[in-house]
Amino acid sequence: MSFRRYALRRRAPGKLKYLLFFALFFCFGAALGLNYDGGRSYHLPFVSVLRTILFCDGDLAACPEVAALLPPLSESGAEKAESLKKWEVSYGKSDGKKGKIPVFYGETVSRDGIVSAMGSALVRVSDVGEVALEEIKPAKTSVLIYCTHTAESFAGGGPDAEGRGQILAAAHRLADTLTERYGVGAAVSDNVHDSPDWYKSYTNSKKTAEEMMAAYPEAELVIDLHRDSGLKKEATTVEIDGRNAASLLLVVGSDVKLEHPNWKENWANAKALGACLDQVSPKLLRGVRVQKSRYNQHLSPKCLLLEVGTELNTEEEALYGAELAAKGIAAYLDSH
Repeated sequence: MSFRRYALRRRAPGKLKYLLFFALFFCFGAALGLNYDGGRSYHLPFVSVLRTILFCDGDLAACPEVAALLPPLSESGAEKAESLKKWEVSYGKSDGKKGKIPVFYGETVSRDGIVSAMGSALVRVSDVGEVALEEIKPAKTSVLIYCTHTAESFAGGGPDAEGRGQILAAAHRLADTLTERYGVGAAVSDNVHDSPDWYKSYTNSKKTAEEMMAAYPEAELVIDLHRDSGLKKEATTVEIDGRNAASLLLVVGSDVKLEHPNWKENWANAKALGACLDQVSPKLLRGVRVQKSRYNQHLSPKCLLLEVGTELNTEEEALYGAELAAKGIAAYLDSH
């Protein structure tokens, strides 16, 4: 009898150890499941989420088991018969509740094979396994965009009767991608600056930049968007993820011609942004170039000039280049 009690005492700690381990694992999994999207989804097994953390660096979209649960779009996408094609995942706060929910940025592909940007959405798995979409509304406007040479256009295009060229389409694509895909508030000015007097372009755009900065004092970046010229198309065209894109160039003004005592701060910021663009693709950025003129960058260290492609690039290549620029800009803002 005493031997049996002794044996039980020997075995009991081992059983308790396994029971304790199982209980801790279960509690961890339950907590993980509840925090996955603020308690609003019970469709995705917590084991799947755990696998993404252990084996996929927390990227839900990279786990095949999880991806299989998230193929369709519901609500805004159902009527178009679209499905998610490419995903990136971040995390956003859940409607004032504790915890975070996944934010998927990606592309959709229709039955006709047409690929388009999905736009920013808070994507969660509902009880029936569908994907619900909710628009992200940025809390502030972080990026201001205007075009000093508003008439600039790309291959086969030109300015309209009011002097607005395709460079404005690239400006709006940059702003829309920042807002809809990365949740970064952006504003674009459509003001024409280079017509009727081209030589007054920077005088006119200076006024626009000042007005925009006064209207959005919280802005962290002020971009004068241009396209380059006088280069061969192959010098400004790169292939990224199977698509041709217009490459980018950052231009920094200096104090050679006009007073600009803080130009080196602009330069430092441009180089930091350039490093983030290099992370998108090492082929994307052609460089960070310092020039003799100051390009209105004396207004603020937040100002920079961004060139997208050249006049030989197609509008489609320029728009894709603007989308890629948005990814780097969003990473830059997130790191500052």
